Amino acid sequence: MSEKKRMIISIDKPLHDEAILISALEKIKISKLFRKALTLYFNITKDVGAEEAFKTALMDEVAEIVRSKLNEWNEEKLQAFYKVLDSLKYKIQNSPIPDTHLNFLKKILLENLNLIEEKLNEKK
Repeated sequence: MSEKKRMIISIDKPLHDEAILISALEKIKISKLFRKALTLYFNITKDVGAEEAFKTALMDEVAEIVRSKLNEWNEEKLQAFYKVLDSLKYKIQNSPIPDTHLNFLKKILLENLNLIEEKLNEKK
């Protein structure tokens, strides 16, 4: 068993970062089914094709939800969500999650932080 695979399997309690990400996504009303898929993502290690397809779907889904909420939310709500994502970015950088997972999560975070930042600047 490879070291990377062993590390993923050894994490049998919910990841703190995963819980924060799911909590943040719940705040923007992401579907229950998609949250389940997000949880399962952390256990994908073998099928690269499935992992890539899932990553693409997740990024599209999150980006679409964030875009739809940007127009509905007031500045206070946008600021609060931005803080959640920004905090998560810091936690992810200091977590035991394997690099491939980290890079993917960072990409989602940065894209959404940028979207929110643009919207906040528009509202000023």
